[in-house]
Amino acid sequence: VVNIDLVIQTEEPRLEPVKGQIKRCIAGLLGIDFAAVNVKAKTNEGLGDIGAGEAMAATAIALLKKRDRRTL
Repeated sequence: VVNIDLVIQTEEPRLEPVKGQIKRCIAGLLGIDFAAVNVKAKTNEGLGDIGAGEAMAATAIALLKKRDRRTL
């Protein structure tokens, strides 16, 4: 895993205060550097189920690099 980009959409709870903890957990679970994890917290501006506080959504994109078999 080269890096991870994560977008979390929720009205509540506010994730800004815990973004660092989320990054550390993901980096630790994947065995990658803290700087290789990007977390964005967004609201849905009151629209739809997410905006009404009835749902959350998350999208993650990972950049993967194939390992050279000789380095395994």
